[in-house]
Amino acid sequence: MRAPRFVAILVAIDLALGLVYLAYFLIGRPYRTLAELVDLDAEANLPTWYATVLWFSVAMILWVFARRRVTRSRARSWFLLVLPALFLLFSLDEMIEIHERVGLLSDILLPHGTREGTSFARTGLYSVIIGIPVVIAFVGLIAAVRPYLGRYPAGFAKLAGGFGLFMLAAGGLDLLSNFVELGSLASTLQVLVEEVTEMLAATLILWGAYELISGDSPLIDGMVASDAAWR
Repeated sequence: MRAPRFVAILVAIDLALGLVYLAYFLIGRPYRTLAELVDLDAEANLPTWYATVLWFSVAMILWVFARRRVTRSRARSWFLLVLPALFLLFSLDEMIEIHERVGLLSDILLPHGTREGTSFARTGLYSVIIGIPVVIAFVGLIAAVRPYLGRYPAGFAKLAGGFGLFMLAAGGLDLLSNFVELGSLASTLQVLVEEVTEMLAATLILWGAYELISGDSPLIDGMVASDAAWR
């Protein structure tokens, strides 16, 4: 199945944000204000806003999917509501830095209560404290709602694959930042690969969510028709 045009546009934006970040580093970051605006490793800027919108879009589409299937008589269907809630939490995290705050709190578990001088000097333990429970919870959630997603194998595969890719970047690639010098080319490349991979993962999940509802939502049916006409 060919990717819808909006997916191609989002992938182009994902890659463009990464290239702008790399290019700006290579020319020496001459303007601090602009550097902060495009810095993939900063908060409250253009990439953060974009990621927030991506995750919020995923949450809203999955809400549409869930509300059409949740019934009081089937307790298992209630788990469908957890899917949009999870991705809404991801969107909120981009804005209010939940995982960074938990990471700071988790420093108490490190020797002497500080990450300084440890192998987790930059990230702390949040990849372990948050990452592992989130993966376990998501696997359990997917198992619970599998009967409702099984009719849409392509959408299900993108949803699960995208989540796996996101956790690899957010939980695995992020740990590499502890082993590179801050401000170096290696550090910039680490941030570039991690953040662009996270954005691509969010785009893949959004595509999967789109496919989940494209067969029975009048709104999405209209988008499909419009996309076909555009081509």
